[in-house]
Amino acid sequence: MFSVIYLFGKVIRENIPWKLQSLLNLTAFILYLATAICILHDWSETKNRNYWPPNTQR
Repeated sequence: MFSVIYLFGKVIRENIPWKLQSLLNLTAFILYLATAICILHDWSETKNRNYWPPNTQR
């Protein structure tokens, strides 16, 4: 969502203040990091259960 706001600002050629831009970048980084942690945590649980979905290499 924050990436969409940033891209929308670039499309309409508005200058986004650097403080707001850095806040949006930091928020996007935290959200991406949280998503990566959730994905890796789920993969770790799948590995520990020894259940591998079809078409998955070990």
